[in-house]
Amino acid sequence: MRLTIVRHASAGTKRAWPGPDTERPLDADGERDAMELARLLAKHPVGRLISSPAVRCMRTLQPLAELAGRPIEAWDSLGTDDGPKNLKACLRDPGLEHAVLCTHGEAMRPLLRSIDLDHLDRSDLPSDRRRLLTKGSAWRLRVSPTGKVVELLHVVPDV
Repeated sequence: MRLTIVRHASAGTKRAWPGPDTERPLDADGERDAMELARLLAKHPVGRLISSPAVRCMRTLQPLAELAGRPIEAWDSLGTDDGPKNLKACLRDPGLEHAVLCTHGEAMRPLLRSIDLDHLDRSDLPSDRRRLLTKGSAWRLRVSPTGKVVELLHVVPDV
């Protein structure tokens, strides 16, 4: 199965945003990264688009939704409070073939710690694994039927 997990693009800082964190929009850099990421991801099949309901996640996927002609589904389970368990479950869901999921570092960071990457092709991975959590970047994954990540390509907008 192929699946893409996106960390939302840049949205400023929590401390600088006066409203609820879920309503924090992308900043100018984030808007540019979302456009470039959409262009890169649209080169491959795009199935469902599924996002945390946070504005910054929905807006990260919006350019891809327009290019792919697909709606964005909001899933509360991809929010900041749910951790990696929901993302891990997605790795075993054949109904998510070619889906693009957008979530937060709070969910991706523990998922990254919990999946075995030692067997993967090193040329597809940054030397510093923390770079896999760059805002506005994506993990294009190939996953076995048991949910094991067998390929990870880090997609980073070049803006």
